[in-house]
Amino acid sequence: MIDPDIERRYADCKELLDLWHRFHGYFGLAIKGDLKLITHEREAEFLNLKSRIAMLHDSFMESLKHDAEIGQHILTIIERSITLKHLSKVSLAEVKKMEIEWHESYLLLSETVASIEEKRQVLANVNPTKYKIDRFKSALTLNLKAFVGGIFFKLLLIVIAIPIILVVVHKFIWSFDNLRRINATRDLYYSTCNLYRKILSPGMPYDRFEDISRNASERPGDLELESNSTYTKEKAVPMFRNAGIDGVLSDNKVAFKNETFKIKKQYDKLEILMFMIKTDDGTEKAENCVSDFYKWLDTLPPEAKNMISSRFDVFNKNNVFIALDCPKESVRKAVKELEFGVEE
Repeated sequence: MIDPDIERRYADCKELLDLWHRFHGYFGLAIKGDLKLITHEREAEFLNLKSRIAMLHDSFMESLKHDAEIGQHILTIIERSITLKHLSKVSLAEVKKMEIEWHESYLLLSETVASIEEKRQVLANVNPTKYKIDRFKSALTLNLKAFVGGIFFKLLLIVIAIPIILVVVHKFIWSFDNLRRINATRDLYYSTCNLYRKILSPGMPYDRFEDISRNASERPGDLELESNSTYTKEKAVPMFRNAGIDGVLSDNKVAFKNETFKIKKQYDKLEILMFMIKTDDGTEKAENCVSDFYKWLDTLPPEAKNMISSRFDVFNKNNVFIALDCPKESVRKAVKELEFGVEE
């Protein structure tokens, strides 16, 4: 079979060997110091020769299995050989050094060409499919070894291990929930929870009303928060008795908060009633409360249904059941969709 990569490197290295030999001829001509022999034509040929050598050098370095520093001599020499006139002026010590480096690199280049030729002969009798499979396995093995031994694999192990350790500690040794009961760590605990909720777990239950995701800047500009709330939990729960969800909302594990907003230049108000259900199945209960409310609403006569629908919108943010009470639908819609980010 024929390997295009080996064929390319063989052709490049073989051409480089010939050009490197020609370079030595120009080098010998220059160090004689006879400026009559250094014509414009020869200078131009010399520059083209150097350029081609530099282009082929990568294939040579790619083929090397050892003595890469000797292989690098080729570029070093052509970089020092600025022009033939420049070479004619170098010192005797420099000339000897360049001769040694040229000779070492020439021998290494000859050896490399011979080595690639042997590979070509071996491949001539190889089954193409088997060769590709073996090459794939070899590349895969090398890549796996490089990955396992690399810094990224070690970092990956750390990234995986840390959450596992934290879960084990949290479940069996010491619950991190205790951090919220310590003044010094309370803010850090809730900040971490909010970051975790934002990045990894949007459905993570809330423990404080102030952590509920809201965009107050999107709130209608004609709303003005009043200092005194209209409702307490005891007054708010009976509003949902007919919907059959008052039993859930009145539980002692349900926290309540009411925000009352005055609509500027109007007599209407917006009441935001929030029930935070602090149980393991709090989110499920909040979702059920929303569902049960609208199921009950659908059972009402049209007139009663329209009357309630024109004042109330209910929805949930994770484990928080929220009711908006306002006669202006546009205000309710803006607060629900823009401030709380809950779509219809």
